[in-house]
Amino acid sequence: MLAFQTLSRRRWPLVAGVLAILFIGYGMNLVSRSRDLQMRINHEVALLDELSHINDDLHQLSIIHRVDLNAGQHRW
Repeated sequence: MLAFQTLSRRRWPLVAGVLAILFIGYGMNLVSRSRDLQMRINHEVALLDELSHINDDLHQLSIIHRVDLNAGQHRW
């Protein structure tokens, strides 16, 4: 009975160490995945910003075209 308790007590640090390593590995995996996700989100935001600028440019072009048509200036 005493030998069983001694072996059991010796295994707890090993089990705790293995669990700690697993949790650290899982945490590093989550950090890596979140970094990849953040990079994809930043790329999407940049694309949306570019689309917004294109929309503003097209709106300005349509206003200038409307002014040119109303002013009777058909030659650019």
